Amino acid sequence: MRGRHKSKKHGGGAAALWLLLPLLVLIVLKTNLLPQVAHYVAAPILRSKLSCNFSNHQSNTCTMEGDVRIHGKSATVYVVKASTYMPENSTIKLRPYARKWEDQVMQLVREVTMRSIPPAAGADGDDVTPPECSVRHDVPAVVFSTGGYNRNFFHVMTDVIIPLYLTAREYDGRVQLLATDYEPKWIAKYKFILAALSAYPVIDMDSEDTVRCFPSAHVGLESHKELGIIPGLSHNGYTMVTFREFIRSAYSLQRPRVAPVSRSSGRKPRLVLILRRLEAAEERSRGHRRRH
Repeated sequence: MRGRHKSKKHGGGAAALWLLLPLLVLIVLKTNLLPQVAHYVAAPILRSKLSCNFSNHQSNTCTMEGDVRIHGKSATVYVVKASTYMPENSTIKLRPYARKWEDQVMQLVREVTMRSIPPAAGADGDDVTPPECSVRHDVPAVVFSTGGYNRNFFHVMTDVIIPLYLTAREYDGRVQLLATDYEPKWIAKYKFILAALSAYPVIDMDSEDTVRCFPSAHVGLESHKELGIIPGLSHNGYTMVTFREFIRSAYSLQRPRVAPVSRSSGRKPRLVLILRRLEAAEERSRGHRRRH
């Protein structure tokens, strides 16, 4: 009798548990009390992206995101675990200067190599192992050159400053600039513009033996035309008017426009003439010396 009594009690408890099971499931779903199994699930494999544009008349550019590692001294950008931009060739080279149709000046600009490679040597038939990160950044990188016609103000504006504005301004200061053909005097001369584009000092890429890792990078600068911006081609609708406002802000110029001069005031406007002949000759001579 006792044995049968215990069996009935046990059976009744099991039946009650089955009746309560739907209620328990509902409570778990409503209160989000599911066990945290994410710690035991393998992290998804990061797939980097690499894409390039060689169709622009002014400049060649490549953008990448994911696992991006830059070794400055070898001028190499490693895009790890990337789907190859060109299946037959995982190595891409370009000179990050916005005057690609002029072979003479482009020879003065250091070439940057981008390699789309697997995470370990031997994978996918590649025998190159990506270098380990020395420094990790949580902001994007923009690689450009301070070479070329870097002593000519017109070329500085049309080949570097305006393209830098088009490429880096959208990050609102949270971007790391890396310069090849690094010229300290050039960096110092345009320090206010560079500081308005990036909250961080410009890195001398040529002397860097460390490996800097970024979540994304842009090699080369966006450019539309000489000394101009085409709003329809700009990702953020930038114009020469917004560029002018940016420059005025960078140099803390108070007046939004030049004060008009009226005839009744008796004041005469000032006219400034600049002769480019000597400057252009100096650039040609410098290019000749560097080639020889």
